[in-house]
Amino acid sequence: MKISHILFSAILVQVGLNMGAAWAATEPSQAPLYSAVPGAKPNLMLVMDNSGSMGYEYPDSYSLLNTCKGGEGTVYLSGSWRNCSNYNKNGIESYYGWYSMRSNDFNLQYYNPAITYLPRVNANGVAQSNPLVFIDNQSSGQFNYSAPAAGYSINSGNDRFPLYTEYSSAISAKGTFTYVRCAKGDCSVANRTQIDITYPPSGTVNLPAGHNRTDCGKNATTCSKVQELQNVLNWYVWYRSRSLAVGTAIGQALQSYENKFRIGYLQYNTIGNKSYATASSIQRGVRYFRDDSGNTANNWKTQLYDWLYGIVPAGGTPSHQALSLVADYYSGTSSYAGSTNVRSSYGNPWKNDPVSTSVESNAQDLACRRSFAIVLSDGAWNKGTSINANSQYASNDGTQSFSGKPGGELRDAEIQSQRCIGL
Repeated sequence: MKISHILFSAILVQVGLNMGAAWAATEPSQAPLYSAVPGAKPNLMLVMDNSGSMGYEYPDSYSLLNTCKGGEGTVYLSGSWRNCSNYNKNGIESYYGWYSMRSNDFNLQYYNPAITYLPRVNANGVAQSNPLVFIDNQSSGQFNYSAPAAGYSINSGNDRFPLYTEYSSAISAKGTFTYVRCAKGDCSVANRTQIDITYPPSGTVNLPAGHNRTDCGKNATTCSKVQELQNVLNWYVWYRSRSLAVGTAIGQALQSYENKFRIGYLQYNTIGNKSYATASSIQRGVRYFRDDSGNTANNWKTQLYDWLYGIVPAGGTPSHQALSLVADYYSGTSSYAGSTNVRSSYGNPWKNDPVSTSVESNAQDLACRRSFAIVLSDGAWNKGTSINANSQYASNDGTQSFSGKPGGELRDAEIQSQRCIGL
């Protein structure tokens, strides 16, 4: 008997959604996947959203149309940019976007002094070295993201953000990095605290109440600016965008599961030759989550980490298509999403040796192996990307076949309107 589950784990821009019956029907088990079936290591397909929005450094709700800092900067009013100095009220600033865009209380993806940003780890668990010694963020402007390998670029329109200058050498490093703590997201004069770090850093910073920092000492209330700068640099290099944060977190989380899973992967869009396209196949079938010291070709754990950290955001959000490709792979067919040579190219996920392309047998292979797909995405799919939306992928070997519809009632439009990924 084959047991196949397709589960979603979504990174939501909006929280506190009322999913009702739909959530109850699709909520994954909180027990470790590998503990339920001793002897048969579960299959796990990682499905990564690498659409263009995964390169964003801000949530979808972000809106900020001024760079005002006292009388400095500009503000977008009545369809044009105007000097901030003309729009102060009785000498008191009425626009303070320069401070808001540098506050995690306004932009949830910006640096948060209450969090320790740990480095990325390599496949062997060793932390990566941060290549930067300093970043300056005093200028403001339009956010621009580009992926030259995909021939892809996007910008923030009239919304404004901090602009960064990177320094990898202590000899040339200069400038100031600023973050601002704003009471309840209000960055007006009376409600903000500004923290500046210059190079070389000196002095200390006060940590916010209820912080979760672990890098400044037990029960610390302050951090040295040297420690604070390192935390800032870790955030900038490994957590600044949605894609960076997801890749870093997954790489850290998988470290404790050495050889407890067989893991494969795919991404929404393929990248190459200065172009991008909706993926028509998975990137790799499941392989044991380990490296083979005797055969570098079987360094499957390292291969996964190389893929995970090399993902480039570009293109749309064809969530249904991506999940259909997983179903293709698990079922061994090639008719659902137009993929070909599923087993001959990627191996058989039901074999003890998942590289094998042969048919499974009772004599050689275990009879029951749980199989999962975890989708990591930042929001709803794009209209028109659904492939075989009415196809059901349920086990026919058991005594009961389930439709797979969450709650059995919600229509696609209703699920999409909640900005959540679901089946």
